[in-house]
Amino acid sequence: MATAFKMTVDTNRRTSDQRTENPSASYEPSSAVLTRFDSADLAFNEDDANGVHFPHNDALVVEAIIGNHTVCQILVDNGSSVDLLYSDCLENMGIPKEQLEKTSRPLYDFTGDSVIPQGTIRLPITAGEKSRQAIIMANFVVIKGCSKYNVIIGRPTLQALRTITSIYHQKVKFHTPNSVGEIKSNQYEARVAYSDALRGYDQPGRQEARMVYQGASEDIDPRVQEEATWVEVESFLKKNLDAFAWNHADMEGINPEVICHSLNIDPSYPPKRQKHRPMNLERYEALKEEVNKLINNGFIREAYYPRWVSNPILVVKPNGTWRTCIDFSDLNKACPKDGFPLPRIDQMVDATVGHEMLSFMDAYSGYNQIPMHPTDKEHTSFITDRGFYC
Repeated sequence: MATAFKMTVDTNRRTSDQRTENPSASYEPSSAVLTRFDSADLAFNEDDANGVHFPHNDALVVEAIIGNHTVCQILVDNGSSVDLLYSDCLENMGIPKEQLEKTSRPLYDFTGDSVIPQGTIRLPITAGEKSRQAIIMANFVVIKGCSKYNVIIGRPTLQALRTITSIYHQKVKFHTPNSVGEIKSNQYEARVAYSDALRGYDQPGRQEARMVYQGASEDIDPRVQEEATWVEVESFLKKNLDAFAWNHADMEGINPEVICHSLNIDPSYPPKRQKHRPMNLERYEALKEEVNKLINNGFIREAYYPRWVSNPILVVKPNGTWRTCIDFSDLNKACPKDGFPLPRIDQMVDATVGHEMLSFMDAYSGYNQIPMHPTDKEHTSFITDRGFYC
């Protein structure tokens, strides 16, 4: 018979014994507006442990939607009296720090050390899968520091969601308006984060690097700690600043004689000129700004009497800014498809065998650095309210 862990929650009752463990470091708890239930059961059984790798004592590391952004590597910590959001994650979400509410109340860890938060911010959290989701507003305390996690969910949000956690089942369950929702922990991310943390603090010199270079976005890789120091890395980067592009103006591009894009257009396919599609004012302004930037940096020029004309399409990025795309669907139909497939992932992995290092460096806006062949430029023309550009 399967062993079950069961808890009955009566949401019509409120406990009167509510107190703050540390008044000097307390923050306003999360609040939620959820459908009330007369009574609901949250239960775990052995079926919930399917897919869990045993033996383990892994932490609960989950994924949720915070402020319209899917955030991974969220640590569920029953021992935390606040919900923490690291400043690097806040920046990646595109939320300006001006939206933070200032606070002077420090946070204390179990060693008694304190840290002053950068501020607090109220954001919505969506937990669970569709049709079994719960949404609450949470007060996050934003701090600056190095962590393997993006967010730490503490008791305020766990209480607001009426959450029951199970380390054994690697799962979180909570009430939703429709039924019982659940989130499964990512055991792999939990183990990697724990392993990286131990590896970082156990190695000689690692702790010193963290203290001296606390303002850096990432610590030096412990595997190269013995071969390089921050001073050597910083000196090397300064000597090669010309290899990095900080904006579009820094990109010199690649000589077309070395490499360039060319279009293999079927001559029997008639040219297609798409009709101009109107946009609202906000998209017009975003397109105007993007076109001006590309013209000033020499990436595009004005086109005259083009035979192929496409429309720009603007879509919203996760950070709220606009991404400019071109509808080349008609042009793609006129270009025969290359029958040679892309390399398989196993071939790419095998190709790295025997090499000491693998570079993950990327080209800044690489699609702008490789030019079009001069005879094909006007085939990529697009239309705006000011004219044609290619």
